[in-house]
Amino acid sequence: MDKNEKENNDNIDITYWFELFTHSIDKNCQLKHSKNINISMIDHKMNLPFGDILEINEITNINSINSIKNNLNKNTIPNNYIACLIDNRTELFNLLTYNYISQLSIYFPLSQEKYLLTTSRIIISNNYKEDYNYTKTTDKPNKYFNKEFNTYFNHLNSIYNEDILNTKWKQLTNEDKLKYEVVEPGTIKFDDKKNNDDLSKYEAQEEMLYSKNFSVVYFIPLDIDYVIYPPPQVVANSRKPQFESLYKPAKKVKRFYHHLDLESCKWIVKELNP
Repeated sequence: MDKNEKENNDNIDITYWFELFTHSIDKNCQLKHSKNINISMIDHKMNLPFGDILEINEITNINSINSIKNNLNKNTIPNNYIACLIDNRTELFNLLTYNYISQLSIYFPLSQEKYLLTTSRIIISNNYKEDYNYTKTTDKPNKYFNKEFNTYFNHLNSIYNEDILNTKWKQLTNEDKLKYEVVEPGTIKFDDKKNNDDLSKYEAQEEMLYSKNFSVVYFIPLDIDYVIYPPPQVVANSRKPQFESLYKPAKKVKRFYHHLDLESCKWIVKELNP
């Protein structure tokens, strides 16, 4: 089934958004910051919107980390995730512990695609333990807080954390590891010399599994607003010595709404007016 055929289907396999998103990243991988993704949520204490930028560490299948427990129906668990690394001393980490729903957005300039993803999250951290219950949450009721959400949220949180953190930590360079060991992010900077000296002397310690400040967040897409922008009608023909212009037929903006049905574990896809 090709891309256009899939977009016209109401019920799509759960891996479909994963295929779209990874393909978009591949098409833009030559750009230095192609994996930087914007995150936004509500700061409940200040009653204001909050935004930041994270780097995508990987897009993964939870089954590759740990097998699904036998006593839980696989069909209740969305199994593709966007993983990001985070320092648990940051304000972003603190707000994520209070926000079960956040929005991620990313624009890929080379392929001219935009993704707006409404996501839940699983926090893997020794500094934070979670026991989500949709009947007790302080968030306002909405379509995401239900029994199915509650089931997979608590199940994934039960996956042992140490192996995940240890594996991710080992993949970091010494320079990246140092970021989790030096001064607290967001504090006033006084002297660069000490940090530079620390970096030059830093060596990974065998007995140290990972920093106490190191955490991993898995974002689980629930809704995706996906927009494809058309290329320009006239482009330069680089194969000609004088860069003659080539005319291409006009294309329209295409927009698709992807919604995850938690009961069937299927994506429902509808084309929208741009």
